[in-house]
Amino acid sequence: MTDDTGTVPGSGVFVTRVAGVLGARLLGFVFAVTASLLMSRWLDRSGQGGYTTVTTLVSLLFTFGQLGLPSAVTFFASRGRSIASLRRHTIRLTVVISAVAVAVAVLLMPLFLATIARSATMGELLLGLLAVPILVSASLGGAILYGRRAIRAYAIIQVAQAAISLLAVIALVGVLGLGVTGAVGAYLLSNGVGAVAIFIEVRHLDRRTPEGSTTEGSASELINYGARLYPSSITSYFNYRADVLLLNAMRISNADIGLYGRAVNFAELLFYLPDSIGAIFYPTVAASSETYAHRMAPAVARFSVLLAILGGLALLPIAYVVILVVLPRFLGSMIPLVILLPGIVSLSLSKVLSSYISGLGRPGAATIAATIAMAVNIVSNLWLIPIAGIAGAATASLISYSVHAAIMVLFASRVSGLPIVAFIIPQRAEFQRIVDVTRTIADRVRHGPGANPA
Repeated sequence: MTDDTGTVPGSGVFVTRVAGVLGARLLGFVFAVTASLLMSRWLDRSGQGGYTTVTTLVSLLFTFGQLGLPSAVTFFASRGRSIASLRRHTIRLTVVISAVAVAVAVLLMPLFLATIARSATMGELLLGLLAVPILVSASLGGAILYGRRAIRAYAIIQVAQAAISLLAVIALVGVLGLGVTGAVGAYLLSNGVGAVAIFIEVRHLDRRTPEGSTTEGSASELINYGARLYPSSITSYFNYRADVLLLNAMRISNADIGLYGRAVNFAELLFYLPDSIGAIFYPTVAASSETYAHRMAPAVARFSVLLAILGGLALLPIAYVVILVVLPRFLGSMIPLVILLPGIVSLSLSKVLSSYISGLGRPGAATIAATIAMAVNIVSNLWLIPIAGIAGAATASLISYSVHAAIMVLFASRVSGLPIVAFIIPQRAEFQRIVDVTRTIADRVRHGPGANPA
C-alpha cells in the first residue's frame, strides 16, 4: 500500500527480498559479462553474429512452444496449487512442447537458413535445437520456485549456471578453439546444469511442503490461463528480437549483426534490475488482494524506473571503456548501445507493470500492449534498417519499447485509479529504497547470505 509519502506496507521485507535476488544476480552478472567479453574476443564479429542468430532462433522456438505456461505455473503456484501436481504437469508438457518445436524447426530449417538465420550454419542451428527442451523444463521448474517464492534457491542456481557458462566458454572456445560451435556448446552445458538443479530443488521443496496444505492443480487450468498470456509472450518476443531476425532477413552483414548483438548484450544487462523486482512482485501480486496490489504498484514502478536510469548511467561509460580496451573491434556497437539504453529504461517499466497487471489475473491488457508494440517495432525496423543499418534497428527498438511502456502505464492507471505520473516520477522514498537495497546487499556481502539486516 502507498500513502502520501510513497511508503509500501512490508516494504522492508520487499526491499530485502529484492536486494537478495539482485545481489545474487549481480554476482551472476559478473560471470556473464566475463564470459560474454571472452567470447567476443575469441570470436570475430561474424562469429558473434552467428552465435547471436543461433540463440535468437532457439529463444524464438521456445517462445512459440511455451504457450504462456511459465506465467501460468507461477500464478497457480502462488495461489496454492500443490507442487507435486504442478511438477507432473510440467514434465509432461515439456516432453510434448519440445518434441513439436524441434520437429517443426527441422522441417523449416532450409527456410531459416535462407532468411532469418542466414548468418549461422546448419550444424550450429541443429546443435542449438538441443537447448529447446532444456529451456522449457528450466522455465517451468523455475516458475514453480518463483510462485512459491523460493527466490533465494533459484538465485543461487542462476549464479552457479553463470559460473559454469564462464568455465565452459573458456574451455570450449578459448582452449579448444571450437568457435561458434563451442559457444553454443557452452550455452547448452550451462543451461542443462541449471535445469537439473532446478528440478532437484523443486523436488526438495515438494518434500518440505506439509501434506494437505495445498490443492491439486490441473493441466487444463494451466493451459487455459497460459493461453490468455500466450499472445503477449509471442508479441513481446518479437518486440525484443525482431531486430536481429530482420537484420538477417534484410541481408545486413554478419559483422554488423555481431556489432549489434554486442550492443544488445550490454543493454540487456539492465534487465537484471527489473527481472529481480519482477521475480518478487509478480507472485506477490498474484497472492495478494487487489487493494494491496493497487497501492504497491506505483512505488514498485517508480523504484524500477529509478534503478534503470541509474544503471544505464553507470553502464554506458563502463561499456565504452571495456569495448575500447578489451574489444576495440566492437567499437561500432557503441552507437546502437547509446540509442538502446533509454529504450531499456522504458522496457524496465513495462516489465514491472506487466507483472502487476498479469498478477491481477488480467493478462489481456499485457497482450494488447505487446501486440501494438510489436507492430510498431516491425514497421519501424522495415523503415529504419535500410536507412541507418544497425543504428536504425536500435532506434526501432527505442520507439517500440517506449510505446509499450506508455500503453502499460495507461492500463495501470486505469486499473488502479491512480494518476499516470504516480507510476513514472521517482519520489524521495524511491531514492531511500536505493540506499536500503545497497546497504542490504553490502551487508549480505560482509556477513554472508544468512544476514538479517534491519
